[in-house]
Amino acid sequence: MAAAAPEHPRYEADDKPPLLSSLGFGLQFSLIASATLLVTPVIVANAADRGGSYVTWMVFASLVVVGLSTIIQVRKLGFVGAGAVLPMFTAAFAIPFCITALVDGGPATLTTLVVLSAIVQLVVSRWLFILRRFVTPTVGGTVMMILSITLASVVFDLLDEATSADPEEASLTALATMVVAAALMLRGSAFLRFWGPLVGIVVGCVVAGALGIFDTGRITAANWVGVPSESPGLRLDFSVDFWTLVPAFLFLGVIIAIQANGAAIAMQRVAWRDNRAVSFRQV
Repeated sequence: MAAAAPEHPRYEADDKPPLLSSLGFGLQFSLIASATLLVTPVIVANAADRGGSYVTWMVFASLVVVGLSTIIQVRKLGFVGAGAVLPMFTAAFAIPFCITALVDGGPATLTTLVVLSAIVQLVVSRWLFILRRFVTPTVGGTVMMILSITLASVVFDLLDEATSADPEEASLTALATMVVAAALMLRGSAFLRFWGPLVGIVVGCVVAGALGIFDTGRITAANWVGVPSESPGLRLDFSVDFWTLVPAFLFLGVIIAIQANGAAIAMQRVAWRDNRAVSFRQV
């Protein structure tokens, strides 16, 4: 039986699609990415028992950093950036590390460690060919599995706290969200798999509203345009808590750099209609 022909991209990497198509694709991807992008800072802030103002600040900071990082990837700044459309995301497996830094050291410690991790990513990406001999795909995959297990324990703790007030309603909401998202991501078409997380969140909100546990007051009272009114500041901290967590965030920076390397290679393989060699200058 002959293998199915691969699906070719509508536009190649060096094509110039119409402006309306570019805006439409960008809007579609922004909606899809928001499902995973916004969840990470919300989980970190809530797990660390920070107030609503800090949650707002973390979401705002995440959007700004991810947006600027994506622009640098596209436009390229010196040796930094791929010079191609490679959207950046928040790293979900970094959630346990960030929660520990926020609880033990506070916002200043977390800010310092995140900056350190970003510097490590730049250094590692510059000399990634050396690490490839030691960090093989098997090693990287095993590390990702371990980090995912650690993340699962954090999520389950948050679910326990969320279901304590309304156990039946909250459990049904979580079940509906999980079933819809998992069904679309595991059994849906290639198009539906992209929309799985976002559709799951929307269905969960609808179920929560039907059960009477969805708080619409925060939506109507929120300032949708502007910057957060309160800020924890961007000061650096080099206390004992910082030095205790330095090895963990150094390791985290290496893992994120390797993950971005894999994403850059995958992006090049699907960006052209014909088979081309991977350009490691972009990687």
